[in-house]
Amino acid sequence: MQPRWPDIDGDVIRIRRSVYRAGKERGEKGTQGGRERQIMIEAPGVEHPRRWRIRCQDRAAEVCVQLAADGFVVSPFPDGSRPVNPDSFSSAVHRLCVDLEMPHVHLHSLRHFAATEMLSAGIDARNAAEVLGHANPSLTLSVYAHATADRQRHADDVLGCMLTAETTHDALVAAGPPIDAAVIDQSSTSTSPAHPPKRSNRVRLPGGSS
Repeated sequence: MQPRWPDIDGDVIRIRRSVYRAGKERGEKGTQGGRERQIMIEAPGVEHPRRWRIRCQDRAAEVCVQLAADGFVVSPFPDGSRPVNPDSFSSAVHRLCVDLEMPHVHLHSLRHFAATEMLSAGIDARNAAEVLGHANPSLTLSVYAHATADRQRHADDVLGCMLTAETTHDALVAAGPPIDAAVIDQSSTSTSPAHPPKRSNRVRLPGGSS
């Protein structure tokens, strides 16, 4: 995807088309399945498109051209009239990852990461599929089944901990409150006012007999 400026509206990016490259030829085509989808931008990122547009306008003014109202958001031309080579993004991410000593990470890895994190966080397959551009949520679940498997294992662990804690609680209740031997020993030998000697239940009769 390579959006044009009208595709960005506040905190929403509308995906209406994609860019392809065949040899030296570049062009636009519809999205897979012909479906338009929307991607929401979180609050911290809303300012980035606005700042980038100002930067593009300044660059266009430096060469005495005007940034096209429907120009591409990322373009090698100051007026935004043509899209950047799609491979440029992949190359830029690859160079960055090599510098960070992560040569195995590529641009598509970010897509896998986003999908896995959404499913692992409990986002339902329908909404995850919408963000990823999958026409069918079952495709999302089949491709990223490992994420749902991890969620299942986590759910099992949580349930196991809950059951273990409940069993331990029931055992403690059945055993009764803990008994402190020192307290028992002290109460049996104490003659303090708090623990007076036990009175005899025998009744004394006249004449000294009982």
